[in-house]
Amino acid sequence: MTRVAGRRKMYRKGERKYTTQKLKNPIKPNYFFSEKSSTYLKYIRLVRKYIQKKYSLSISELELILYLYDESVFDKKTFIDYSTILGFTSLDWMKRLKDKGIIKKWRDEPGLKRLYTLEHKYKLVCNKLYKHLEGEPIPMNVNQNPLFRSNASFSDKMYARLIRQMNEKREAMK
Repeated sequence: MTRVAGRRKMYRKGERKYTTQKLKNPIKPNYFFSEKSSTYLKYIRLVRKYIQKKYSLSISELELILYLYDESVFDKKTFIDYSTILGFTSLDWMKRLKDKGIIKKWRDEPGLKRLYTLEHKYKLVCNKLYKHLEGEPIPMNVNQNPLFRSNASFSDKMYARLIRQMNEKREAMK
């Protein structure tokens, strides 16, 4: 190929101007990874979505329930302290949760501080969430999981597909 004076050589896409020299002792990549001790939060979004759909809870309500599950018995101050972190600015959230059947009065005697607790159903919800995170498969039955209904939204169908994959992966690992 002859060059015209004053013009530089044109290179094709992917063609190099300079040749690369090979290393005498190439560095081998390390493909040995340390084993992780716990990976149960990997599927937290899928488990959370399943619990939210099944029990019609918002993310804020679910987070509050998880906090109160560990408290067992709590007073109004404990409820307000944590609910302000979640953005519940009004005090009527406690009334809403009572009306929805999530919390109930545990002690309401004159002269003593009022104490509240989670309803038994929502203690079981928390327990179920933890079990699914630890490896128990999420049910794929239409009657037990609203994400698998035929009239589910597109995003719910995507969650259902991912839940199916998660269950298959976990089953294969056993």
